[in-house]
Amino acid sequence: MKTFIIRIDDSLYREIKKRSKLNSTSMNKFILSLIEEDFGLAGGVKKLKRYTDLDALSGKWAREDYS
Repeated sequence: MKTFIIRIDDSLYREIKKRSKLNSTSMNKFILSLIEEDFGLAGGVKKLKRYTDLDALSGKWAREDYS
C-alpha cells in the first residue's frame, strides 16, 4: 500500500475527525472508504455511477409519440 500526504484546512480536519468517530473508524480508514466509494471500488466490486445531470433536458414522451 502506498502513502499519500495532503494538506487540509482545520475545518475539514475537524469534520473528518467527527465523522470518522461517528462511524467508529480511524480517520485514515474513513478517508480511504470515501475515496474508494467515489472511484466505485468500495467492497472490491466496481460500481457504476448513475449520472442524472441531463435528465431535465430529455423531457417526457406523450402517448402519440409512441406511434
